[in-house]
Amino acid sequence: MNTRMHTLAAATLAGVLFATTVAPNALADNKTVATQLFDDAKKLMDAGKAAEACPKLEESMRLDPADGTELRLAYCYELIGHTATAWTLFKTGLEKAKKAGNQKRIEFATEHLAIVEPKLSRVTLTLDPAAKVAGLEVKWDNEVVGAASLGTALPVDPGAHKLVVTAPGKKAFESTVTISGDGKQETVKIPPLADAPVDAPLEAKSGGPGAMPWIIGGVGVAFLGATIFSRLQVSSAQNDRQDACTAQRTISCDDTGVSKIQTWDKMSFVFGGLAVVGIGVSVVMLTTSGSKTAPSTKVGAGPATIGGAPGFQLQGSF
Repeated sequence: MNTRMHTLAAATLAGVLFATTVAPNALADNKTVATQLFDDAKKLMDAGKAAEACPKLEESMRLDPADGTELRLAYCYELIGHTATAWTLFKTGLEKAKKAGNQKRIEFATEHLAIVEPKLSRVTLTLDPAAKVAGLEVKWDNEVVGAASLGTALPVDPGAHKLVVTAPGKKAFESTVTISGDGKQETVKIPPLADAPVDAPLEAKSGGPGAMPWIIGGVGVAFLGATIFSRLQVSSAQNDRQDACTAQRTISCDDTGVSKIQTWDKMSFVFGGLAVVGIGVSVVMLTTSGSKTAPSTKVGAGPATIGGAPGFQLQGSF
């Protein structure tokens, strides 16, 4: 029992010692890397390579935020001409140095603020009165500019900057503003935003194709029936002629019934064509009645003489 208790106590003590040694080491890793980055950046700055040094200081600041690193980063930005960013960091660093009572850093920040401030370029964003609409949003380099900041000369770094203005139901306004050199004063007026195009609502369909397609279709069906009837008449006339020829018992039959056969044959051909046209026009009118560009269809009908026999004529354009 005593052996088990001693073993448990030893394991517990080992766990506590492991926890107290590993955690600080994990934190020390970030500090170590940050310190190394800071030292490398300082050497680069001394060698006149500030553009290469600034990213290292940014990463050092991310890993281990420190007041000294912040001031060094501000100085790096000053060297590469990012005056507005440098000015902001020097202002912040000065306030921290005053709170900490660090006279050396107070002097350093004050000295460089005096150098940077006269070089500051500023941009003033103004809003056309007609541009004031609900939901208006102004972004400068992807950062939202509050309404209170409009009309105020804001410090900006030299170079190209992107201005984007949006509002519900409006086309976005985009502009690239280039600040060239130090000490520039620029004013950008935001114009009224144009209305965004609105998708046209779908046109309401009419009350339907109307009665005309059905009437034409009915006429076509009637002609189809007439075609069938004509073919039956042709068949009947042929049978009658055959019977007549058989009754006469002659090798060469006369022309009994030939004229009747020809007449019904012609009529069946015409009726068939009119049936196709009528039914086809009806189908086209019914299937296109809801479209925006429905074809213009004109149809006329009336009596006619076809092949010497009375008939019915259908004319149309579609």
